[in-house]
Amino acid sequence: MKLSLFDLILLLGSAQGFFIAFLLSKRRVANRPAAIYLTALVVLVSILLFARLSFQAEWLVEYPYVILLPDLILFSFGPCMWLFIRHLLRLPTLSRRALWWHASPALFYITVVNLFLGLHLSGTLEWLDQRQIIISFYLIEGAGVVSLLVYLFASLRQVQRSQLTSEQPGYHSAVDRFLPLFFRVGLVLVGCWTVSFFFHIFFFDPAYVAYRIFWLLLVAYLYWLAYVAVLKKELFDLPTAAMRRQKTDASTVERIQRFMDEQQPFLEPGLKLGDLATLLDLPRHELSQVLNQDFGQSFFDFVNAYRIQAFITRRRGPQGQQQSILQQAYEVGFNSKSAFNRAFRKATGESPRDFFKRSSQDSVSSS
Repeated sequence: MKLSLFDLILLLGSAQGFFIAFLLSKRRVANRPAAIYLTALVVLVSILLFARLSFQAEWLVEYPYVILLPDLILFSFGPCMWLFIRHLLRLPTLSRRALWWHASPALFYITVVNLFLGLHLSGTLEWLDQRQIIISFYLIEGAGVVSLLVYLFASLRQVQRSQLTSEQPGYHSAVDRFLPLFFRVGLVLVGCWTVSFFFHIFFFDPAYVAYRIFWLLLVAYLYWLAYVAVLKKELFDLPTAAMRRQKTDASTVERIQRFMDEQQPFLEPGLKLGDLATLLDLPRHELSQVLNQDFGQSFFDFVNAYRIQAFITRRRGPQGQQQSILQQAYEVGFNSKSAFNRAFRKATGESPRDFFKRSSQDSVSSS
């Protein structure tokens, strides 16, 4: 079968989706349930793309039960997205009974609708004529559009109602940046799907131009999810309420302080939170929590405080005046003059020149 450019794009999108799902399944993150539901979303979209790619009209009669199965995704995507948002916000886990309720539309489709229409397409039943079967397909797709819209707005309302903690700004900033774009993209996709749906009903469109635009946007959406899921690791680091309330083990705080004093990792200009977590053999989210909760500092403020202290010690040493201030700032881990000046003023309330001038005056007066 010769693939057109459109088919090739769908094939690449589907392959990309399955690859993302594989990477997500292998990642160790703090918020594992959110990662699982995002993986499920990616898999559903990938299957939908592959089903559209492999669809042949003549197969509809020959393999009706199999061909109709991908429509199950129309009723699964909304609940899956809603549950992903719930877990991303660390909201309470739903009971099994509530989960079954949200799965009921998909179960109804696969046990009743798919079977009923499949029997008609295979010729076993003849209760519906051709026109009624086509109308049934429209009703199924329309119900899928409505389902996704309902869950999209339910997810948005869920975000508005949720109270993200203000005590840990480093945790929820990534989520705050992700969610507005996630909902905008979702609304664009649903809007495009709705337009395509009504365009197909009311206008003769044998080339499915409107639907082709929707499928291409869906591929773009999948690649965007790949960027978010694979590169934005902090998205899954939002802690539970229990994690935010718990007091850190004193030995962990002591170990971090001892490591910073003895090993001096802050001398490395490119030091990042993940690097320090690896060196300390701590989960990234746990280290961030300790710095915010027990030290009362963000990662950069914490590291810069050590750099400033090391700079002051060197500057006051016997060889301190033989080097320039900027040269010593580079030696303790700063990578620019402006970053050093900002950090120094934040730590001491003064510029380096004023600080050492005052210190020398205090030394003279005390002697």
